[in-house]
Amino acid sequence: MRYELARWLRSKRLLVLFLAFAFSGTVVPLTTAYAQELIGRLPTAGGVQILVRQPSWMDAASSYVQNAAQLALLFACYLTAWASCLGPDQRLQFFYRTRARSRFKLFSPRLAVAAALVWLASLLGGGLALYNILVLFEDTDPSKVVTVILVQSCGFVMASLLAGLVATATNSPAVSALATYGVLLLADIFRGASWVHGVLPTALIRPTDLLGNATLLDYVGPIAAAVGLVAILAAVLLGRPLRAPYEDLGQATAGKGV
Repeated sequence: MRYELARWLRSKRLLVLFLAFAFSGTVVPLTTAYAQELIGRLPTAGGVQILVRQPSWMDAASSYVQNAAQLALLFACYLTAWASCLGPDQRLQFFYRTRARSRFKLFSPRLAVAAALVWLASLLGGGLALYNILVLFEDTDPSKVVTVILVQSCGFVMASLLAGLVATATNSPAVSALATYGVLLLADIFRGASWVHGVLPTALIRPTDLLGNATLLDYVGPIAAAVGLVAILAAVLLGRPLRAPYEDLGQATAGKGV
């Protein structure tokens, strides 16, 4: 665990991860709150007027959730996939594979550290968003914003673990991150369908309905589905043999007629 954390610190990728979430938590609520002033300063031609309604704290919180689910999520998936890969150096791959006893022992520390850092980064971004929303909007309901932040942090952990697990098989952070990100976005399209309503894991990534009348009980199904999905994928990918079984040299030579 300590070695994996040192890898994140030495490579500056931990800083990149935290900055991605901090950007969403700082810039998005500010731009939402001052949208009228910003648009009012834009040059217009032909007497065209752009009317923007007065934003509310729900608009600011929803904007943060949507932005984090795009920008910060992509960074989280890629950086977790990077941490889960063995790298392009075949000699280093051979070193890891010959010293680890199983894929689980080799990759589980990488996945655990990455998931913990993604969770902390999401809480940082959410905390900054909450602070800015409380300062900018006096009528903010902090309990609802905190609930959204906590549920979305679970979604970020789920997505990053999925990307990391895929990376253990592909050994390509870009392919793993983009594939996971694309599948999550595609699955989110079906969120409104009745046959998956209440059990779709991707609902954790954009839990904006918690700002309204939805409650945590409505997300028990998605959380359970997310845990089950990660567990099944981990069992399939980390349960495989780390190395090919050794072949008996006597039988191999006899089969070749030597």
